[in-house]
Amino acid sequence: MFNNITNKMIESGDIDLEKFIYECAIEYKPNRKVIEIMPFPQESKSRNKLEYHKERLEKAKNRLSEFLEIDIERYEQKAKEDYEESLILYNKRMELISTKINKILKMRDKIQEWNPPSENHEGLKQWILNNLESLYSTTKQEYAIPTLLSGREWADRELEYIQNDIAYHQYQYDSEKPLHDLDKEWFESLFLSFGSLKV
Repeated sequence: MFNNITNKMIESGDIDLEKFIYECAIEYKPNRKVIEIMPFPQESKSRNKLEYHKERLEKAKNRLSEFLEIDIERYEQKAKEDYEESLILYNKRMELISTKINKILKMRDKIQEWNPPSENHEGLKQWILNNLESLYSTTKQEYAIPTLLSGREWADRELEYIQNDIAYHQYQYDSEKPLHDLDKEWFESLFLSFGSLKV
């Protein structure tokens, strides 16, 4: 699996070789020790996740209501509109992928020509090449060309998608709510304890 820093740097645009190697070296760090620190509960993190799933759940429910109001006669039209929109997005995605692949291959060629300053840096070179190869394979994966569905196929797919979306966000919201409540209780008891402090 490629390292996320490699992906971000390739997507960010043209970057010179030295900067690329330096940033990768920071991530590579041979012999580094991993230290895990248990953080305090973070109210904002749980609240943000809770709000995100709540908003997505509401949007999905609204989408279901809108879907149920569509006349069956309009299914064919909606299928055609979705197909045309999907085709535009597909073509844009293919352009972006082509650009990204060219950037990856250019950087790979530069890294292959790069002579590390010592044997201790050979591992870094190989690590970067492995990351670029993994990123190339992931980016190159094929995407299905959109197909025009019949009105009935469109309706079935749309309903299944909406129902799955509702189920997913409902589950995530229900899972996150107790954590959010625990964080809220933790912070409230902390703030209440401040009142008993003598300054």
